[in-house]
Amino acid sequence: FPMIYWNAAAALYAYAWAKISRQGIDVVGHSQLVGFPELSDLQLQPQFPSVALLNWTTGEGTAKYWTSKLLIETVDIDNDEGVITQISDISGENIFSQAFVGKNGRRWVLIINKRYANVDVFLPGCTGGRMQIVNEASGFGPATEVTLTLSRITLSPYAIAVVHMPHGNMT
Repeated sequence: FPMIYWNAAAALYAYAWAKISRQGIDVVGHSQLVGFPELSDLQLQPQFPSVALLNWTTGEGTAKYWTSKLLIETVDIDNDEGVITQISDISGENIFSQAFVGKNGRRWVLIINKRYANVDVFLPGCTGGRMQIVNEASGFGPATEVTLTLSRITLSPYAIAVVHMPHGNMT
């Protein structure tokens, strides 16, 4: 599969998780850790390679694995609450976003690029925060992390970003 396939699959997973989290559902799973194509030299029949969380040749995590890990490490199920999230993409054709606020004041936003194209996102108040992103550039590795210096974020195709808003900035 091309690398972008794993990002598209991860974006769909993150989108589904965020949508059902709005309904109070806390836990979502995957059906398979390792799937693989037919491996005739090992006399193995195919095992649904398209749903694999790990690369069957290297054991590295796919974007689906790293997105799951990112959500697990970010979400505080007992304390985070999804809040109404307004985005400039009114039709919702290009991006999906969901903001969360913790009881301790911690704020973060999940942003998903739903397109096979770069998309610019304007997120007021994010300057000084940090962004963790799973995209084609992160490959079979963990989310990359950057400190945000602007309120404008460019997301590559099917990117999944978690933006940790800076403390004390409520705009």
